Amino acid sequence: MVTSSISGNYLTTILLFGTIGLFTLCIAKSRGFFHDRSYINVPFSLAQLLSVFVIYLCMTLLGLPILITLSKLIYPLIETETPFPVFVLSWLQLFVIMVTFFLIRAVLSNHNRTIWRHIWKKPSCNQSLAQDIWMGILAWLISFPIVIGIGQLFDFILYLFFHLESYEQVAVRYLKKSIYSPSQLIPALIMITLAAPIIEELLFRGCLQSYLKRYIKKSLAIVFSSICFSAFHFSFSQGIGNVSLLFSLFVFALFLGFIYERQGSLFASISLHMTLNIVSVARILLSSTE
Repeated sequence: MVTSSISGNYLTTILLFGTIGLFTLCIAKSRGFFHDRSYINVPFSLAQLLSVFVIYLCMTLLGLPILITLSKLIYPLIETETPFPVFVLSWLQLFVIMVTFFLIRAVLSNHNRTIWRHIWKKPSCNQSLAQDIWMGILAWLISFPIVIGIGQLFDFILYLFFHLESYEQVAVRYLKKSIYSPSQLIPALIMITLAAPIIEELLFRGCLQSYLKRYIKKSLAIVFSSICFSAFHFSFSQGIGNVSLLFSLFVFALFLGFIYERQGSLFASISLHMTLNIVSVARILLSSTE
């Protein structure tokens, strides 16, 4: 009885969000939302692309651990009575992301200052910032039921074949650990709702997708950058749950890539990414306080 009840819940959710998703897609298509636009490609080189990802990986895989180690060594010299505060780790992570952002900007602006500007807003794009943000939010309304439906479908498959009923993403665990400590919660919220969307959209849409478009079709560039984006979120700690996460993120990334090309603006994809994260955070916070 329990098994049939869980299966029924999955199927109901999949059918509900699948139906809503198809409906929103049809409405969006009839309203011209998927109208393709062409903008001048960003003159992005392989050396610049590699340098951008090297900076990010070095800062997150080397810079952050070094900073954490140094902080733990220095802290006892300043304060000997209390243990090392956990919230410092969250602020250090946010600091590293900020430094990474400005290092990437410096590298991209070093040889050609127009590249940085064109990544954020394509030449000949006459859409306003408000229009870019609005289109990002509208893209969330269209993509959200589809992403949820895909996620639930693979959750159901994992339940059928592996009897996996529940798992938590790394970001969810990170937020839940911070929820009862304002000093931890504030940097966690900034990281998830602001810093992560900006740096990830800069890397995967602004840099990788822009580079790929010089050599392959726009649609293939979106697909490939979406694969890389979803693979970027793989975590060994999530185990088999990665399957559901990666497939739903891949679908979401297709919308991120599309809205970036449609608007010719990184602000549009950042807006879409931020909206999804904000809604997810709000849902976690509300469920945790019940």
